[in-house]
Amino acid sequence: MKAALILHTASLYQWFSPYEETLDERIHAALDAGLDGVEISNGPSILTWQPRRDTLRRLRDKIITVHAEILWGITLQEWTKAIRRLPFQIANAVFHPDELRAEELPDLARLPFPASIENMDPTRDDWRTVDEVRRVIYPGVGFTLDTAHAED
Repeated sequence: MKAALILHTASLYQWFSPYEETLDERIHAALDAGLDGVEISNGPSILTWQPRRDTLRRLRDKIITVHAEILWGITLQEWTKAIRRLPFQIANAVFHPDELRAEELPDLARLPFPASIENMDPTRDDWRTVDEVRRVIYPGVGFTLDTAHAED
């Protein structure tokens, strides 16, 4: 398997404003830089996002992951239903362990796309190291090392 380089679209928040309305532009900027794909994160607007035609064309044959945000009073099931309607294949969904209820953790292995849990930053009391995250990972669920969190 060829190594791939993708960029979390939230990393471009200072260049594009208003943040919630510029997801397509952030995706285009990442692909213009020659990256192999993107990790899409946009807060609650991803649940209703309608990608532009030119964005969909550019995403064809790219690696697309989703930075899952289970906030704003929605459940994992509601989030999954909204994400499944997106018109492209998702290579992985990355979750924060503190945004899921304990009973939802095993459900990640049954999602219609691969899922992983990422390490957290020092603002959290737990889940900062691989060993801490390992305690909440179930069989069939991967681990994503968030280097920005590890660096903090």
